[in-house]
Amino acid sequence: MLFKLFNWLVKRKRVPYCAALVIPPDIWSILAGIFGLILIFVRADFEITGTGTITFLSLLCISALAVPLECGFLQLFGIKWERKRIKILNDNILNGHLRSNLSTPTLLEIYSSLEYLNKWLVKKHIQYISIVVIGSSLVEGLFSGQLINVSVILIAGFIAGSIAFICSAPLWELLMFPVRQRM
Repeated sequence: MLFKLFNWLVKRKRVPYCAALVIPPDIWSILAGIFGLILIFVRADFEITGTGTITFLSLLCISALAVPLECGFLQLFGIKWERKRIKILNDNILNGHLRSNLSTPTLLEIYSSLEYLNKWLVKKHIQYISIVVIGSSLVEGLFSGQLINVSVILIAGFIAGSIAFICSAPLWELLMFPVRQRM
């Protein structure tokens, strides 16, 4: 299903390649975050403050939107804001294929940008998972003072983050493979 979503997004002329590349793993990460939230609800007691749900969901939504916005998703609204290497990929990969008649230096730049994108996505994924888990546990620890809830959030967040990362990293590689194959 995620591959079909990626193919559908890539075929749309307005959706940039890098934004289409990060949306399916982002959906998977949101599902893993919801799984983590279920794990937290089973074990934690939020009746005192009620901050756990709101904090976790708001941080999850913010982190889910951050990477697609950095990858050129704002182009759908006419705003050209993206990183230089991501701009190179979005400009030269159209409908999931490299543009024809590209020069050798441009192909080398695309290849190095694909390598950069993969490392950058892994780094960002770990950063945003850490922000959601640590931020949620800090808010819960400060407002409720119950250490059991903090430990439950940290453990469930680690489990959900591991599931999200283990499934997202190979998915990025699989989605980038057709472009790398044609180089």
